[in-house]
Amino acid sequence: MWLILKSKLANLLFAYELDRQLKSNNIDITVVSAHPGYTKTNLVRHSGFFVQSIITNILAQSVEMGTLPILRAATDINAASSEYFGPTKMNDMRGYPEVVRSSDKSYDKDLAGKLWKVSEKLTQIIYNFT
Repeated sequence: MWLILKSKLANLLFAYELDRQLKSNNIDITVVSAHPGYTKTNLVRHSGFFVQSIITNILAQSVEMGTLPILRAATDINAASSEYFGPTKMNDMRGYPEVVRSSDKSYDKDLAGKLWKVSEKLTQIIYNFT
């Protein structure tokens, strides 16, 4: 589970840094992010009976509901850059997508910049926006 949380943080750091990079180069592209909340997927299949059968069946929402934040982020013509969509009910685990605030750490510009540089190095892709 910790790895999943780190990968989600990395996604947000990268998205917010992409938005900053685009804006600083006067490129008008909207960058948005989304999270599905707690959705009944196969991610918990190795979590044991209690988590997989009891907690997930009680708390998780359907895959159909979990796809709505991603669909809204991809199609909402009124979405502003750096907006983050997700459910807002039951501690942001369920419900219809709305604009939500991501974790404080996801707004860390220094960490985002480091991730950007590491990503360029590891992928050997250098983004030259000019």
